[in-house]
Amino acid sequence: MRKLRRGLASLLAALMLITALPATALADSGLATDSEPITNGELVTGGETTTGSETMIDSEPADDGEQGGGSQTDNTDHGEQIPDEVLTDVVIYNLLDREITVGYDEGRVETDPSYVTFDADDSYTIVLTEEDPFFPYEVQFTYQGRTWTEWFMDMDDSVDIGGHTFYIDSDSAPCQIGVWVGDEYIPTYPEEKTFTNYGISLMSMLPLAERNVTLDLKSYLPGELKAVALDVFSGDVTGNIAAWAKWSYYTEDGNYVSSNDSYTVVGEGDTFDLSNYSGSNNSLYLELIVGTADQFDPNNVRYRVRVEISSYQDVLEFSAKTEAGTAIDVYDHYISLDSDSENTCDVAVDQKDWQYGDEAYLNISIDDNFSGASTTAYLGYYESEEAIPDDAIDITNDILENDYLADYSSGMAVTLVVKRNDTTGLFLPMVIYMYEDGLSLDYGRSLYAASEGTSRIDVWNGATRDRDYDYDYRAFTLDEGYPADGTYYFNLRMYNPADTSSLSENGKEYVKKAVIGYYETISDIPAGAPDIKDQLFSDASENGGGYGADYSQGVTFTVVDVNDGLHWFGLRTVAYEEDTELPRAPSPLSADTYFRAISAYSAAGDEDSGYDVWVMPYDADTYYYNGFQTVFLMTEEGGSVSDGTNIYPTFYSGNKVNVHAGTDNNSSTTKQESGVTPVTFTSGKAIPYSAAAEDGEHLKNYWVTYVTPQSGGAKLFVNGTNVANHYDEETGNPVREVFLTEEFDYYHDIFIANIGDQELTGLKVELTDAQNIALDDYWTIGEDSVAKLAAFKTTESREPDDSLATYGELPNVAKIRLVPVEDGAGDISGTLTIRSENGGIVTIKLTGTARIPKITTTELVDGVKYVPYSSVIQTSNMYGDDSVEFTVVAGTLPSGVILKPNGELYGVPQAAGTWTFTVRATFTDLGNAYDEREFTLTIQDNTNSNVWDATDEGYELIEFIGEWINDNQVSDEYDYDTILKDNYETDVFWTEGEFNYFIDLWIDGRQLTRGVDYEAEDGSTRITIYDETFEDTGSGTHTIAAEFREGDPETGTLKRAAQNYTIDESVPVPSDPRPSRPSGGNTSNTGSSADDTDDNAAADDDSAVPETPAAEPGWPFVDVTSANWFYEDVRWAYEAGLMNGVSDTLFAPNQAISQATIVTVLARMADVDLTRFIPAEDDDSIAAGTWYANAAVWAGQAGLLPDYSTFSGEAAIARGDMAIMLVKYLRSLGIDTSVPVEPVVFADADQMTPDVNAAFQVLYHYGIFRGVGGYRMDPSGFTTRAQFSALIHRISVFVQEQQ
Repeated sequence: MRKLRRGLASLLAALMLITALPATALADSGLATDSEPITNGELVTGGETTTGSETMIDSEPADDGEQGGGSQTDNTDHGEQIPDEVLTDVVIYNLLDREITVGYDEGRVETDPSYVTFDADDSYTIVLTEEDPFFPYEVQFTYQGRTWTEWFMDMDDSVDIGGHTFYIDSDSAPCQIGVWVGDEYIPTYPEEKTFTNYGISLMSMLPLAERNVTLDLKSYLPGELKAVALDVFSGDVTGNIAAWAKWSYYTEDGNYVSSNDSYTVVGEGDTFDLSNYSGSNNSLYLELIVGTADQFDPNNVRYRVRVEISSYQDVLEFSAKTEAGTAIDVYDHYISLDSDSENTCDVAVDQKDWQYGDEAYLNISIDDNFSGASTTAYLGYYESEEAIPDDAIDITNDILENDYLADYSSGMAVTLVVKRNDTTGLFLPMVIYMYEDGLSLDYGRSLYAASEGTSRIDVWNGATRDRDYDYDYRAFTLDEGYPADGTYYFNLRMYNPADTSSLSENGKEYVKKAVIGYYETISDIPAGAPDIKDQLFSDASENGGGYGADYSQGVTFTVVDVNDGLHWFGLRTVAYEEDTELPRAPSPLSADTYFRAISAYSAAGDEDSGYDVWVMPYDADTYYYNGFQTVFLMTEEGGSVSDGTNIYPTFYSGNKVNVHAGTDNNSSTTKQESGVTPVTFTSGKAIPYSAAAEDGEHLKNYWVTYVTPQSGGAKLFVNGTNVANHYDEETGNPVREVFLTEEFDYYHDIFIANIGDQELTGLKVELTDAQNIALDDYWTIGEDSVAKLAAFKTTESREPDDSLATYGELPNVAKIRLVPVEDGAGDISGTLTIRSENGGIVTIKLTGTARIPKITTTELVDGVKYVPYSSVIQTSNMYGDDSVEFTVVAGTLPSGVILKPNGELYGVPQAAGTWTFTVRATFTDLGNAYDEREFTLTIQDNTNSNVWDATDEGYELIEFIGEWINDNQVSDEYDYDTILKDNYETDVFWTEGEFNYFIDLWIDGRQLTRGVDYEAEDGSTRITIYDETFEDTGSGTHTIAAEFREGDPETGTLKRAAQNYTIDESVPVPSDPRPSRPSGGNTSNTGSSADDTDDNAAADDDSAVPETPAAEPGWPFVDVTSANWFYEDVRWAYEAGLMNGVSDTLFAPNQAISQATIVTVLARMADVDLTRFIPAEDDDSIAAGTWYANAAVWAGQAGLLPDYSTFSGEAAIARGDMAIMLVKYLRSLGIDTSVPVEPVVFADADQMTPDVNAAFQVLYHYGIFRGVGGYRMDPSGFTTRAQFSALIHRISVFVQEQQ
């Protein structure tokens, strides 16, 4: 069903094209109206997961695809009589939130804006209106009661639906992002869409006169768009701009806003914020209401504006050359902005010009479109301009004016600051990676079965990666009804990034040979193996094309490219299995996933007997989430439906969901069948339904109100006010429970309508006795509002000139919005009255909750290793402290520190470094609503000055341990050091702190026992430490700290008194008097803080990486210099005798680590006598005589190898397997390796086995393994030798601390 006509590579080349148009150019765009223009989300390069081209809705995603149930669609005949077989031959497609029906009924086109007809050849072309649509592009199709999604891989892709070929087209250049993994190109898929059928209801629910325009702001830098003057529209917008909203953009914290009806009423001097924090998204959308800020004013004009902007990616250009000065062909670059981790820039280059691990010169330039801009580049990654230190290394001349030499394989951090007219137009910290791009296979995500026509039928229903193979091997799931052992046709494609037309013939010109079977080398291919290149790289969708076979037992292809590179692909077919999962639970502000009312028939099962219908959109009333749905019905002649008539409601139900009459699915309810089960119609009366799983589990209650035009004048209708058990007994008014929380986007909408046959006038809304709630500035009825609604005479949306409107709903509907008052949070109460002159009054009692309290603490004070620490996280909660519970939901705390339920971070840190974690505050009095915030806690090293400065005011030492050593006798580092005299004598630690507040005493993070290790007495606080206690600590420098609590012993304010002392008999005790204590607060940051960076970053936390001397003469390895982030770790591993080079002069820092190296290093760390471990003669898994043989035997006997793994020798080992080995090594040393009580939620946990996840949990908890950023561990990736040296360095330090 899929046919490729042109090349995918052209899309990549088009990604960076920028047209320099005038900054204020504004022109009619003539946007197509098949769907709302929605731009796909920003993408992050990387990953192996593939999403199927066909995806069933209403189920959770599977590994590489998604399968699920179908949906039912109302296909009412609105035109002349056409044969049934033609009328029913319709296909429905949906780009996001609007279903378009494609059929043959020419008469229906004139009356139904969501209906179009097929072309003369029975095909149809879907026109995309969004700027730079991202491919693969997902489209939802419904045909013959079955709903699924297809991925269009590029603009030249097509799909067959019921014998109709669907193409896709766009006026703007599409884009696509992928990565090379070895010789394989893997495209990146956008996040799967959540499809609805309501469109974006913007600004006014009334249909208005519409204008579609395009605004070109591509010459503005991203930062210059934060405050754009209104006169940018001068000359092209007639009238005053009264209100505006924007959508299809990224916020600064990385959230994508796909729709938005929280509008800004324009005041004098206002500007537009058109910023879009996206690496690649170069458009956003505006809606302008020109006229008055009155949602009821039918004379307003709706301007929908597509704003063309420059993304961060568009601003920059890259060029490169080798160390020898030869040009490197740069194919493209891809910038990904990540608010949770680090921004990255991936530069794709020709693999013939540059290989991984090579140094290269890189040049960054600013696109010519941004004239007058000046750029500064700094070496390093800085989160903000303010964070750039005065001594930051300026590399502007090196990387912008000339070229900067570095190894970009492992990434280099650069911060760019682009200014123009004293405004920062772009601030971009990023890690630049260079990667090899070249010939690669693509499997096309299609599999075909024979048919009677000239084209075959695509029966591919998704794929999953089989990770038992070292190459790309996929299990293809077939469409329902097709056996796994049938004959199917398949083709591959060879992609060449240097050739924009490489896929025009599936890239066959870049293939030398293709054979059946797996062969590791060209010489292994038998001379007589048939060459199937012509079949395998021809179009399998056409008869005579593709390679046909029974794939049920698995088939592997070996492909030789024109450069003699080898590629492999394997597949096997599996039969379709029905999805047994329920759809995900409904969520606020989205279409219901269990049940949705659609329409009704006047005769059972007869879709031709349907009514004219309009369904209240899910975003018109927040109570839609509570189960209140409203459907407007009219006869096809435009009349009313009579009360007492039997109607046959049609509805959508989710996969494995049954619909019953009545609520709560009790024993008396009756199962309903869409379009078949009758109900007695009474206009305005709510019909109760319930959704239940097939096993009988109750899911949700619903109340569907069918409304038809009422005679006798105007009549006010308010959704959700017609169910008896939702009324207040005291007042007799309907009750609304309002939650103005983040989950509901801090607003609550109430749908109102005129369902009478005369105009409704004199509308007013009043909010009285209100607490923590207010009326929205726009979605209300203002004092000067026109405040009237048309009579209920149509179910069609039409502009004032009677033409069909693309946006807006009906002229007789509106909504009222409730919002929280400024700074208000807590219980909601009040009375909302909606009144009219001639259509009645509705009064509603309001209850609920406004604004979940927020965590107000933004930063934590630094701590000091071995010194008691306390920092209390605060919230804006207006209730008692016992109504808030704090927990850590992501990341880890320093060893020795806990988060108490009351929000206090407390403990005695056992290590120095930096830790990042996320805290959740749960508000138990607000229905367990919660807020979350990420924190970074730095624990400084226990240097003498840091420890001394940790003493709080009022707790200074009167007498301290040992005798003072002045500056003349010891180096400056020991300004505050002391020494014990006469070996391990009892000594006194005496502070000014009140004795009643004293809690505990600690030495080197170990809690001492009163009466055993020391005695404490009144007189301020005088503590006598016994000589045995000092003897237990041994010689060297130690940290002693006293802990106090002012007030309550559990919750009072923590205070400290602390010092370092040294036991060293070789240093004489001076007789000089002790100097007075230097001034200093208890939160001094004089110590250096450690970076919490990834495994391949420049450093890690101080707890795991002690200081190492700088490079010395005679260092053997030419590929490891002091400029490398891993230099100190490699030097430590080498000098400790744990790791050697791959030769006398090469360490190979970027080479993947092998299991052989791991077991050898661990054996050296454990000081194992390897002469006792000789491989058995019959052990084929370990080659006797190899340099690692004895270590491999020891590792096997010690139980260090993964349980499911055999010894892999010198082959690269996956990070997940390596993690298991490291944890087993720690366990063999007696270290607790149980999974933390509150495990980290890794972003790639779905790619881990339980054993791998548990191993990463332990290593992350102990600060040994940090991952690759964003809580991603990359379990199937590889660790380099440089990274491994850092890991074992941390392990060594950690083990020493534990012992």
